[in-house]
Amino acid sequence: MPALVGGELELLTDLLPARSLVLLADPERIRTRSADLVRTGQEFLEASWFAAGVGGDSPIDVGASAYRELGDVLGHAAATGRAVVTLSPLLSGREGVFAPAVHEVESYRGDTDRALVDLRAHVATGATAVLVVAGQGTAQRSLEQMREADVPAKLVEELAGSPEPGLVTVTCGRLTEGLTTPELVLLTEADLTGNRAVGTEPRKLASRRRNAVDLVTLQPGDYVVHSQHGIGRFVEMRERTVGGATREYLVLEYASSKRGQPADRLFVPTDALDEISRYVGGEVPTLNKLGGADWARTKGRARKAVRQIAAQLVQLYAARQSSPGHAFGADTPWQREMEDAFPYTETPDQLAAIEEVKRDMERPVPMDRVISGDVGFGKTEIAVRARSRPCRTASRSRCSSRPRCWPPSTSRRSPTGCARSP
Repeated sequence: MPALVGGELELLTDLLPARSLVLLADPERIRTRSADLVRTGQEFLEASWFAAGVGGDSPIDVGASAYRELGDVLGHAAATGRAVVTLSPLLSGREGVFAPAVHEVESYRGDTDRALVDLRAHVATGATAVLVVAGQGTAQRSLEQMREADVPAKLVEELAGSPEPGLVTVTCGRLTEGLTTPELVLLTEADLTGNRAVGTEPRKLASRRRNAVDLVTLQPGDYVVHSQHGIGRFVEMRERTVGGATREYLVLEYASSKRGQPADRLFVPTDALDEISRYVGGEVPTLNKLGGADWARTKGRARKAVRQIAAQLVQLYAARQSSPGHAFGADTPWQREMEDAFPYTETPDQLAAIEEVKRDMERPVPMDRVISGDVGFGKTEIAVRARSRPCRTASRSRCSSRPRCWPPSTSRRSPTGCARSP
């Protein structure tokens, strides 16, 4: 950086607002890590000068961007009006060291009644309590339960500033563990139910690939398909020097272009693997000829068959669109509460599939959709959300599918009547 940017570099603490608090949350680990970074930087610099002493180029002076000693950084922060506080129970009693009375919250494991009793006793003393749940539907339900148990509570969309004492503040968030102090009780949905979410980061879907050739698993005798020359047989990997450049090639064997002559061979460089795919047919194929018209005729017949199938599909789906179907209702609070209880963050593809399925089910035409994906990518979650779609029947007595209705609660009735299985 000193070679590219002029002027003096600033420390991280200089970028903090004035009168900020610098907190060392794990002082021993910070001290050890900072010493390692300073020592590693010094070793690199010494190695560079050693290389210069035996004939190498002189190293650039990077002292201005080297890691600073921890004591120097903390002393500079204090001198610029940014107080330094150490958070550690091991150094309690020293100046500038804060040992908080923070403890792990008790897990109620689904015992909601006991949790409500403890919360009511805590806020009755004027203390503060916060309940963090995953979704808006669960937050609304928790607020109703607290009001029924005479626990003062309120729901806030975003917790800005200090929570109000003397009541339980319910909000939405992604916390997995709570804590308790003499003044504050912080509960999470996992503390109440006992179900710990194993992760909240979005899972990445595998990239979509066609039948690509894997050089590791490719064996001599395997059939492959070249986009221009058709079906061939893999023989071996061979290294060749062409035009002064040495490259690796796949040797593919094709049918002989002349009767009685050995089979023709095609050398495909490894940087052109995108032109080759695995042969996935069930039967043993016939090798094509290099430069022949067999492969062109095969592709032509395939295009003609695809056009015929497409025409049949157009007629089929035109008939389906004209057929009557069952239109399901929009989401209800019960549906949103169920969806909010899902412990994972949905992937973009999963969210898109869920919304598309819901739109299809709200239309008065038959739905025809296939959800495909690898194991563990959330197909069941999509199906559960689709199965819980409410029907438009306002009265349960008029619902034609009453035996298949499921009430979300034994004591409460869904505003839309029931949830009908698609």
